[in-house]
Amino acid sequence: MFFEPQQSKALLLTNNCLFYVRNRAILSAKATFLRFL
Repeated sequence: MFFEPQQSKALLLTNNCLFYVRNRAILSAKATFLRFL
């Protein structure tokens, strides 16, 4: 598949955002879990 540079950059940003959000969710879940131990 061929991506235009702009589209590729947007895709990269989206992936980074998803990665960041998922990591934040995991961290907050761990913090919540530890708080209830």
